[in-house]
Amino acid sequence: MNILQQIIDNSTDFFNYALKKMETPDYGMHQLMPEAQHFANNLVTMMVSSLLEEMDQALYDAVKPTHTVRIKEKARPRTLVTTLGEVRYTRRYYEHKASHTYGSLLDPWMQIPTYARVETACKAQLVAHAADASYAKAASQTTPCALSRQSVMNAIRQTGTLPNDAAPLPQPKEKMSRVFVEADEDHVAMREGKAKPLKLVYVYEDKVTVGKNRRQLVGTRMFTGYEKSADLWREVDTYLQQAYPGKDAPEVSIIGDGAYWIQSGTNHIYKGQNALDAFHVTKYIRKIAGNGNQQKLYQALRENQPNAFQDACRYFEIKRPGKKQAIRKGQHYIQNHWESIQRTLRDSAISSSTECHVSHLLSERLSSRGMGWSPKGSEQIARLRTMKCNGGDVIAYVEKKLTAPTPQISSMIATPILKKQVAKHVKPYCNQAEIQYAMPGSESALHSWMRAIEHSGFMN
Repeated sequence: MNILQQIIDNSTDFFNYALKKMETPDYGMHQLMPEAQHFANNLVTMMVSSLLEEMDQALYDAVKPTHTVRIKEKARPRTLVTTLGEVRYTRRYYEHKASHTYGSLLDPWMQIPTYARVETACKAQLVAHAADASYAKAASQTTPCALSRQSVMNAIRQTGTLPNDAAPLPQPKEKMSRVFVEADEDHVAMREGKAKPLKLVYVYEDKVTVGKNRRQLVGTRMFTGYEKSADLWREVDTYLQQAYPGKDAPEVSIIGDGAYWIQSGTNHIYKGQNALDAFHVTKYIRKIAGNGNQQKLYQALRENQPNAFQDACRYFEIKRPGKKQAIRKGQHYIQNHWESIQRTLRDSAISSSTECHVSHLLSERLSSRGMGWSPKGSEQIARLRTMKCNGGDVIAYVEKKLTAPTPQISSMIATPILKKQVAKHVKPYCNQAEIQYAMPGSESALHSWMRAIEHSGFMN
């Protein structure tokens, strides 16, 4: 049956069905639209199935004169899960005479991977949705077909771990005097063993006010991963050189909580200087002072007087003898990062937002709920999320990564011959006369009176 005629018939059936349902007030728009969506999906998958089978015939007609293949099966079925539903089609299965290998021509020509149950565009959507939602939700958001969480995980594994430079680089800026780098980590629970610290580093140029008590980063670039800190910092340094080229490299303020791996950034970042975020300064001042007056501690920091700070700590040791260990811990932390704290106090442009970025970018998906991850899976999800934040197109990246190449098929089939065969399968436009149902017997020239009845009594 002509596919276009079939589509018209199915559309007419649905139109009449829906119109009949609308006779009663019980059938509303909230019922019509899901049924219309289901009908549209079925219509499209039916057309795609027909297109694939027509193309299989065209490929056969094009390769037949070459005598390079032998048909083993005329109609081998296959089912693909797509974003609109299942596409079921049949295609020929061949033996290649020269190599004695087996396969279809249609699948590699249409870049459909062998043995794949989910087609590539659908896999790309699954991966993109999995960056923000659970595997089960990603499947339900992508396709009406029933897909397991394992299928979603398989699509992510096939994509692999995205590199931190997967997103396109921004336009270089040569006259930038200063940039900021903030770093922190999220502790992701593992299925086996202890939680693993997942590093987050991001570069930005400035913070601008966009609302009451709200600021936005300008020129942001995210980096994340479990890799060694030296490797991660080298990636950041490479980005800085590419994004801000020129003779005068910008000064880089590296802001963090003073962890060793964050401080080591100055060993790899040109013109990098450490600065301690104010949150951790306040946290350890409170450890020292408790509910007492913190004025002398802050005064010693602002006036850059280490001896006065030590005297203030001794005073709190005497006043709070039961908290001596906590006080000394806070004192050692402040003294070990004294220079970094001084840079923060002297420069009003230095401020930290790492906690909220870790929460938004990593914890929201990886550790805010009771989940156990593998190192590979959690890093892949984290890299997908950072690629989105960096302005990358996850779907386009995954499609390019998973699309099967077709050099062998392209060399077997001559394009001009195939074009001629495809032209034979092009459908003509349907007009009203072609889709009318004729009265039996009216096709004969001897029964012109029957045609007159068919045309409401008017003779042509």
